[in-house]
Amino acid sequence: MSVENPNSNDFRDALDEEREKTAAVNCELAASKNEVRRLSNKVSKVTHHRTGLLEEHDRLRDEMNEMKTRYNDLVDHFRAEKKRLRDRRDEFSSYCRSRGLAKMARLVQKRLTQIQANINDNKAIEPKYLEFNQIRANIKTLEALVETKEIKILSPGLLKRLDDDLKAFGVEVDAHEITDIHDGDFDAYTLFDNPSEVPHFSVSIPSLEDGEEHGDDKGDEDIQPMEQVDQSQAALLEGPSTVEAVNQPEVPTTEVNQAEAALVEATQA
Repeated sequence: MSVENPNSNDFRDALDEEREKTAAVNCELAASKNEVRRLSNKVSKVTHHRTGLLEEHDRLRDEMNEMKTRYNDLVDHFRAEKKRLRDRRDEFSSYCRSRGLAKMARLVQKRLTQIQANINDNKAIEPKYLEFNQIRANIKTLEALVETKEIKILSPGLLKRLDDDLKAFGVEVDAHEITDIHDGDFDAYTLFDNPSEVPHFSVSIPSLEDGEEHGDDKGDEDIQPMEQVDQSQAALLEGPSTVEAVNQPEVPTTEVNQAEAALVEATQA
């Protein structure tokens, strides 16, 4: 723009044009400042929201680590309790076997004592019984010989004395008590109340259709402890991530074995 003649019309027109440009630039500058203030406010809100999300993220991660620690404690407690129950079951089985053997020994000993008493009673009366049979046989022999007239008894009181001796030995033999034994005393099955009822128990095996496999220890492989998550492993600047739910396996319920129940009933009998 020429400044040689400030009062000229061209100078005034140029000055007005520059003023209009300056006003337009000032308007744009003001609009830009307003936009900068708006964006600054929005950035502040986003930063505040991001700070809150990071704090919430850290809180949730700490809570997740705490839940994993509790889960690992429960897994350890479950395994220890399962081992304790198995040891207790083995101890109880040994106790039931020992008690069953002791009961069987008492029954057998009672039967053997009864048989031994019968043998001892027979041995004790055997000499008197042999003398009783000998006298009775002598009397019958003499009577038979007298009846056939092969001999003749010269002493009239001989048969009477023999008969008195026979009666005396008979009274003594009859007065001797002998322990009774029965036909079933030599049969071991008669020791039980119901020898004909022999219970049969089958081992309970889970079906493969239910998604389970055989074996008692298979369930432990599905229950594994969880590892702790470090906060440095988190992608803080990435987009929102979805936290997948941890499927904790259910603790299988222990069913009472029928054989153990029968042992309990047998020991309580």
